Amino acid sequence: QKTAYEIYQCDWSSDVCSSDLRAMVAYGSARGAVCVVPHTPRSVVVAPDGTQAVHHEWPRPIVLELPYGETGAVAWSNGITRWPHAETPYLMYRVAAEDEPQIVELPFRPAVGAWWNGRLYLGCLPGGIGSWTGLASWAPGEAPRQEYEGPALFDIEPDADSLILHPRTLAPSGAIVRDVAAPRLRWYPDGRCEPIGAGAHGPRGGQAMTSGWSATSCPESDLVLVDGPRGSIALTCYWPQRVAWIGRSLLVSTVDWDVLLFEDVMDHVEALAGGPARLSDGRHPDAA
Repeated sequence: QKTAYEIYQCDWSSDVCSSDLRAMVAYGSARGAVCVVPHTPRSVVVAPDGTQAVHHEWPRPIVLELPYGETGAVAWSNGITRWPHAETPYLMYRVAAEDEPQIVELPFRPAVGAWWNGRLYLGCLPGGIGSWTGLASWAPGEAPRQEYEGPALFDIEPDADSLILHPRTLAPSGAIVRDVAAPRLRWYPDGRCEPIGAGAHGPRGGQAMTSGWSATSCPESDLVLVDGPRGSIALTCYWPQRVAWIGRSLLVSTVDWDVLLFEDVMDHVEALAGGPARLSDGRHPDAA
């Protein structure tokens, strides 16, 4: 089923909420998880109790947002708000929350992004103003630039001296094709890009970390992997992509923009860790 979910070894049917919010999880903040309702001019923050409030207002529609500095933000559009009519993509940013946003037009169609070494790196989709896909970047005061022509991306993972690119396979029509064996790529600032093999569960769609806990989505395997100090579990969730922690709960958005709240997931992992059968790394055998 499209929105089916379960937690291994637990009946969690009463503890998981499928929200009527259709959005993409952007990032975690002190107030909760920031989400973007695609092609609207605002982001919202989801609190630990599931309530929602406006986070940032923008003068134009956006598809995703990230923090910028201490109180600022950066957001972007892929230029298909009025699909099938394509417009020029753009990026907007403000250094402080009260600042008027600055608008930069882009020669590519951004989808996902990540900050690394003072630059915003963007994974780009085809269409709109051309068929270019791959990795692009932007920094304040500089012109946007195309870094590497390659596959469209689920996620961009910063590493010490490089970026790990998690590809998404697209059909000629632009639809996403399931490909758990798609190899990840390691990109270096000097332009080199090397395949490093597929992950155990395919490319990741996103990762969130807090206080010794991590959550990693694996969209091609319909899994969200949760690791904590006392154990690990795998949640099954249809096509998960972006994740964010809200207190002890986990918010997950899917490729289709459905939003799921896994309430008190940390408590469930810790309760499961107290069971009789454990692996050497603390996982339950059936969750390994």
